[in-house]
Amino acid sequence: MLRQRVKNLFNILLHVSMYMVLVGISLLYAMSALLDIKLDLIAYLIVILSAFGGYNLNRIVEVEKDVIDHSERAYFFMKYKKHLTVLTITSIILAFLLTCLKGRVELIIIVSLPLIFVILYTIHWIPKSITRYRRLKDIIIIKNVTPAVGWATGTVLMPIFYVSGSITPSVVLAFLFVFLRIFIGSIVHDAKDVKGDRIHKVETLCVVLGLKKTKLFLIGMNSIMVILFLFITFIGLLPALMYILLIGSSLYVYAYLYFLDKPDINLRFLSNIAAPTECVILAPLAFVGKNLV
Repeated sequence: MLRQRVKNLFNILLHVSMYMVLVGISLLYAMSALLDIKLDLIAYLIVILSAFGGYNLNRIVEVEKDVIDHSERAYFFMKYKKHLTVLTITSIILAFLLTCLKGRVELIIIVSLPLIFVILYTIHWIPKSITRYRRLKDIIIIKNVTPAVGWATGTVLMPIFYVSGSITPSVVLAFLFVFLRIFIGSIVHDAKDVKGDRIHKVETLCVVLGLKKTKLFLIGMNSIMVILFLFITFIGLLPALMYILLIGSSLYVYAYLYFLDKPDINLRFLSNIAAPTECVILAPLAFVGKNLV
């Protein structure tokens, strides 16, 4: 009985994107450690509220499509749609108000960008007369680039503008690191939706290439990322902490990519838990690394 209640609670937390909130907290902590930035609780609350509001806005809009690939989550959102809508809008407003407390126009713009990306990603805003693609989520590769840019903006640029606003080469490289980590995870996240995406004619790398070729593509990308950031750190453009963040997260990525095309793998677990965890582990890696380097 207790085990079932714990399982139900865990599923609810997944449904309302609390694991993605954890991703935001972990990325923010790791990048602030890498760039030697000291943040207060308000900065973390901005990321928490933005992540919660942004992801749940997407799930509220996508509820009908989710019936195919995520029936349990879809029915949960249908049942509690009114309450979740209020929570989502409230979270977005609170994130905006907390940002305004700092009184910096550039910070308000930076925090607003990920939320704008969510809207452009989710809502059908492109006229039918222009293209068959109605939103960014419908466009192959762009659907993965969009959340990657959003997360990099929210967890690298946001803390920079929160404390100073000084863009250095280290900031640009940290932005690229988060972008590539999220980009890889976003493509893996599409693996669980192949059936629904084919029905709705949504083009993703997993649909177009198939899981085996997508796996090879991502292994190649992860390998290039390792070589690139090892060199960048070696020549001193990033602090030594990057060695730990890079090697730890890259080994983990190789491990879960191994299972991507296995016939007996649970793609929902791989996409919803395993892939985002590549960012979650950055926080403990950063915590340990700060005391070693």
